[in-house]
Amino acid sequence: MALNEQQLKHLKTWQASGLSQTFYCQVNGLNKNTFSEWFTTYKALPQYIAPALIALKLTPLFTWLKTVSAPELPEYSRLKRA
Repeated sequence: MALNEQQLKHLKTWQASGLSQTFYCQVNGLNKNTFSEWFTTYKALPQYIAPALIALKLTPLFTWLKTVSAPELPEYSRLKRA
């Protein structure tokens, strides 16, 4: 089964939305079983790239502020404290 542009658009929009398949289908008036078949076909395509998790290192703002000099700070950080 080949996917048409509208089906591909739904699949990509659903993946970007973070919604469950069931909820996305309900909101968009799609049959969940049909949508699942589209997704199975989509995953089999050679250009399909599974979403990946990317590791991030988060640093609290006050720690970051200790490491930069005043000229490097963004303008909004120079506001007077109330």
